[in-house]
Amino acid sequence: MTTIPVGTDLKTLNITLQKARTWDREVIGNNFAEEESNQITMEELFNGKRVAVVGMPAPFTGTCTNAHFPAYKVLQDDFLKSVDELVIYTVSDPYAHYSWAEKMGNDFNKITFLADPECEFAKEFGLDQDLKFASLGKRSSRFSMFVDDGIVKVFNLVDLVNEGTAAEDAENLLKLVEGDQKLMDPVMGAHVVLGKVEGLWC
Repeated sequence: MTTIPVGTDLKTLNITLQKARTWDREVIGNNFAEEESNQITMEELFNGKRVAVVGMPAPFTGTCTNAHFPAYKVLQDDFLKSVDELVIYTVSDPYAHYSWAEKMGNDFNKITFLADPECEFAKEFGLDQDLKFASLGKRSSRFSMFVDDGIVKVFNLVDLVNEGTAAEDAENLLKLVEGDQKLMDPVMGAHVVLGKVEGLWC
């Protein structure tokens, strides 16, 4: 089972993510991925900051919408007492990612939405998966992690299907970030949250 090993320095990755945003109908060039205001590097995201990152397979899908994001939304203020930024990551275009966040009533001042259209970050660590059976194509595994100045301190691989474990992930990560819980797998260097429920992996 693939994880991001604890101790990995994410600042060294030559990967950029796209900021969730609306489509600019007036100036088409403003939508381009290479526009500096549209992208964020790993250095920019993590340097000198404590960041909680939550990976979800896709916007507007079942478990992501009904369980995983809502749990983080409920605890967003608690997270922001311990981290500088709380990020929701998906393999998606930035426009669908933004619309999904808006639909769920996200406060962009509290939770940042970042998209990875080419699945680069997920592929770097083997977290990509083929969900073509659900017409979703290449997507990310479900995960959460705590990163301090670019160094991965906690990595949780979360079951794709089970809404219960997805909902519990936010509380589990918060406890680990706050230092109230130390559930580290001695072999994998990761806290793994898994379930056995059949259904759509999203």
